[in-house]
Amino acid sequence: MNQNDRIVESVEAMDFTRVHAWLTASYWVPGITRETVEREARNSALVIGAFAADGSQIGYARVISDKSRMAYLADVVVEEAHRGRGVARAMVRYALDHPELAAVSTWTLATRDAHGVYAPLGFRPMTDPQSMPERWMVRRRPKPASPTMVREEGECRSGACAETPPPVIRMACAEDLEAINAIYNHYVLHSTCTYQEQPEPIEGRRDWFARHGAAHPVTVAEVGGRIVGWGSLSAYHARSAYRYTVENSVYVHHDFHRRGIGSALLRDLIARARALGHHTVIAGIDASQTASIGLHARFGFEQVGHLREVGLKFGRWLDVVYMELRLSDPTALPGPEAKDHDGPVRPQSTSAMEPPR
Repeated sequence: MNQNDRIVESVEAMDFTRVHAWLTASYWVPGITRETVEREARNSALVIGAFAADGSQIGYARVISDKSRMAYLADVVVEEAHRGRGVARAMVRYALDHPELAAVSTWTLATRDAHGVYAPLGFRPMTDPQSMPERWMVRRRPKPASPTMVREEGECRSGACAETPPPVIRMACAEDLEAINAIYNHYVLHSTCTYQEQPEPIEGRRDWFARHGAAHPVTVAEVGGRIVGWGSLSAYHARSAYRYTVENSVYVHHDFHRRGIGSALLRDLIARARALGHHTVIAGIDASQTASIGLHARFGFEQVGHLREVGLKFGRWLDVVYMELRLSDPTALPGPEAKDHDGPVRPQSTSAMEPPR
């Protein structure tokens, strides 16, 4: 996919005129009616669309699943002009990584001619041709025989991807700052999810934490007593008129990706922001961080801006995407307690979602 292409999982966002045209011309459901296409979509566990930068839909896929043991990948189709660009694989990867499907142990699909698309993602032909047509493929998540067993297909680099229980999300305390800083500094050195280039000293992290008051909480995700991620809400701007807008940060330990931890942290931050009376949550995300963009889109964030070549890290120019989630009715204005002054100084942020100004 191109850098500006995106994946959306809302049924309402699908262009069913296009999707129906693709499917009715397919070899697996020729002649299917549009009514059937829409009914199947609305009754699926997950519906995915790939969209080009101009807003036109270029791909479609859906998942049928009990969200526990099995999932069937259906109707993966890409507009002909966009085939061969990794669109289908990106949609399938999005489905495999979806936090609501993290417990699924067996994925199946049927294909006549696209084995090369699915094999790199861990799908293999079924080995019992007597019970299934040869075209069927299956992907099974291995059950760990010991705490050190990892997933196949190189999805994880350590035993963290074994059966990880749901994280406990709680407010952070001073004793958590070493772990928070260690998680963050990994991305300083190895990722564009933050535009900071030098590791944050622990003294700076303590100052950052001290400036986060009750209206701007810092949280941690804990699994088995270990901190595996953290999140925060920060003031968006020092000017007082911005006081109902916050920015979010979410970081997950690099050994604990694709386990629903980022989703749990973001879900909790949104709930806290709403309870605290904030109106808008902003996320500023490096444009190459498609997983983060997808995570925010799943929680209703909409892309509202794209700044080009505003960062320089690892010897290349970087773009920033801005996303926004509005939490309250715009007509429900706050009471007259508003201040006329410029408000408190904005907490210094080291957010993956907040590129430097």
